[in-house]
Amino acid sequence: MTGRAIDAELANAVLGPIHPDASAAVNGTRPLTIARIQESVAEHFKLAPSDLTGTSRVANVVWARQLAVHLSRELTDASLQRVGEAFGGRNHATVLHACRRVSDRISVNNGDAADLQRLKQIIGHQQS
Repeated sequence: MTGRAIDAELANAVLGPIHPDASAAVNGTRPLTIARIQESVAEHFKLAPSDLTGTSRVANVVWARQLAVHLSRELTDASLQRVGEAFGGRNHATVLHACRRVSDRISVNNGDAADLQRLKQIIGHQQS
């Protein structure tokens, strides 16, 4: 339409706002999904991904699950409902609670804040 050659930059400019996965494919990155976040968090904590979607109330599983929920909300465009569904059918209030718990813990505990930062780095490196 404009007479401009079709290249990666033009494709990203046109498709990026409409379809984020398409711009990731053009840039050579893998799109970030809740499933990839779950896998990364589970691996980091030496858990099975199914532990994050299960009902266990063991402290280390709960913390890993809350971190994964928080990262899913922060790093994807998924709705509260979609995030809850991906974590075993939890409702939006549970998702919000997990996000608040993570925010509260990282504000007072440097170890927890470091866990969150390490996971963001791991997930960021996997995206490339």
